Amino acid sequence: MALEFPKVFGNYALKGLEEISSPDPISAMPQGPGWWFLAGTLLLVGGVLVYYVRKKWSRNAYRRHAVAALEALEITHEGPTQNWHAHRQSLPEILRATALHAFPRRNVVAVTGESWRVFLNAATQTPLWSEQTFQVLYALSYRPASAQEISEQEAQAVIQATKAWVLEHKPQLAQSSVDMSGGENV
Repeated sequence: MALEFPKVFGNYALKGLEEISSPDPISAMPQGPGWWFLAGTLLLVGGVLVYYVRKKWSRNAYRRHAVAALEALEITHEGPTQNWHAHRQSLPEILRATALHAFPRRNVVAVTGESWRVFLNAATQTPLWSEQTFQVLYALSYRPASAQEISEQEAQAVIQATKAWVLEHKPQLAQSSVDMSGGENV
């Protein structure tokens, strides 16, 4: 037995109403030429910003590689690592390679000894290489590993000075600021 409803069913007042049609959705695209200009300008500025950030990142890749090599040589609170004893003579090589990447080759290759220390100190705002620290670096450069008597403190000081120089040096040092004879021009 099925239920039967009368022909007139529900609210009689709503009988003549029809469903309202909703408007078209609002477009996400800019409507006027000013908005197109603003969108284009923002895209251009964003592209230029990405370009310069990426350029700076790639220009400083040599610094990141040098710091990674220096961190492998660092002396921990337990004492020198096996890496330090095996590769301590690579410390001057890391420093020289970093300088060769940052400065013109003729400026870096021409300096040795005391003029190298002057060159390194001139490349940063504050001098990082004291006479004693530089002597340890010099010993690492030219003395055989068997003849080197370097304490942990001296080794750590050289590593820290090298790392600070790698991070703080200003590339393309003006040629007039360093005299190749070891003194500074006035």
